[in-house]
Amino acid sequence: MQINSNLSALNAQRSYERAGTALGVTMQRLASGQRVNSASDDAAGLAIGARLTAGVRGLQRAAQNASEGISLLQVADGAMGEIMVNYQRIRELAVQAANDTNSVTDRAAIQHEADALLQANLDIASRAQYNHLNLLDGSYRTQLQVGDRAGAVIDVAIPAVYRSDPGGAVQVDVPEQQVNLSGQVTAALRAGDLTLNNKAVGAAVAGAAPGQGAASAWAAAAAINGAGVLGVTASAATTVSGDVGASGNIPAGGLSINGVALGPIVGANASALAASAAAAITGAAGASGVAASASGGTLTLTAADGRDIAISASGGPYAAVLGLATGTHGGTITVLDAPSGGPHKLLVGGANPGAVGLTAGGQNSTATGNTVTVLRSSGGGDPPIDLSSANSATDALDFIDSKIDSGNAVRAQLGALQNRLQLAYDGDLGTSTNLAAARSRILDTDYASETAQLTRSRILQQAAASMVAQANATPQQALLLLR
Repeated sequence: MQINSNLSALNAQRSYERAGTALGVTMQRLASGQRVNSASDDAAGLAIGARLTAGVRGLQRAAQNASEGISLLQVADGAMGEIMVNYQRIRELAVQAANDTNSVTDRAAIQHEADALLQANLDIASRAQYNHLNLLDGSYRTQLQVGDRAGAVIDVAIPAVYRSDPGGAVQVDVPEQQVNLSGQVTAALRAGDLTLNNKAVGAAVAGAAPGQGAASAWAAAAAINGAGVLGVTASAATTVSGDVGASGNIPAGGLSINGVALGPIVGANASALAASAAAAITGAAGASGVAASASGGTLTLTAADGRDIAISASGGPYAAVLGLATGTHGGTITVLDAPSGGPHKLLVGGANPGAVGLTAGGQNSTATGNTVTVLRSSGGGDPPIDLSSANSATDALDFIDSKIDSGNAVRAQLGALQNRLQLAYDGDLGTSTNLAAARSRILDTDYASETAQLTRSRILQQAAASMVAQANATPQQALLLLR
């Protein structure tokens, strides 16, 4: 029997501490409703739960975005519905006016009603707004974010209802403007490196032909075009020039372009040597993708699709004879948006737009040197409809029919967009619900299990406390041995 080290008391105390710790954890889970209250509870579960929370909240916000987009389209569709009702009445009046049983007074009354309906349509179109945004004047062209990931957008463009005015449209030539950007490609685009008008461009992917690596201008242009940015296109080209020496003789295989060996190149002077080199390079263009031209003593190599141009020499400084540098030469991309009759911007962003030589920010349009014809006047709406005679009323029917057809086409487009947004909304809510259920299984407290654990921990704690008391009393029996 030992009294300096009461092992029974120490073991009982350790059990008491464990029971207290387990009881504290259980009570915290029952009080908070969360199984994971700190990283020490479940490190992996906490990380997974945080990602799931981001997905749930992002999808809930995206669903709200889709709902707001549906509301916007419903406002536009409602206004278009009223306009189409008026057009149907105008057509009815035109059919009535085309009948020669009407007197001059009757036709005047018909004309007054038709004019009032035309003006009402103009008023409806001008007042069709959502959050102070005009919907039916052709200016609403944008993107709606309907997912929680970059690039999960739907393009929305509502056509203009009117393109002429009641006072007789005046055609005006205005300077055409277009955003024209160019940049030297220095690295392969990664997903998210570049955004155009807030739409993400995917990663550049290498092609199968020589020089079409992921870091080539060809791959960058293909990635931009594949992103489907509204009205934006990209092209690529690679050019390498050199000043040819006075004369030279390059044997067959001495010079290679994109891994394709060229035949012999000879010339008694600079112009002849440049012409011979251009012919040899162009002759191998089917395999290398590179053509060449000569202007006097200047040799220019061109890859029209923007692939890299790799120049190598074997057996001598043959590239230098042509004024060319060996190695791989990258190309440039040109990004254009749709030209229009006024100044506008193309928004460039992303994690690294410099990989393709572009600068982040709003890039202004510049004049193209062309002009576009637009209708300019002090008024708006449809041209006047003459219902004063049977012939003029008959002529008006064709115009009214065209307006009804174009209006129905606009409404069909609005309806299709509403359906697409509704599907996106339903998909976001469904995915959000499933993610929330998955998160709940990881983070939320199981009250049935934790209540049972609470009872167990309390019993263990009370039993351990009793055992500590009894273990502390045991050494007192040593006094009996000392009597």
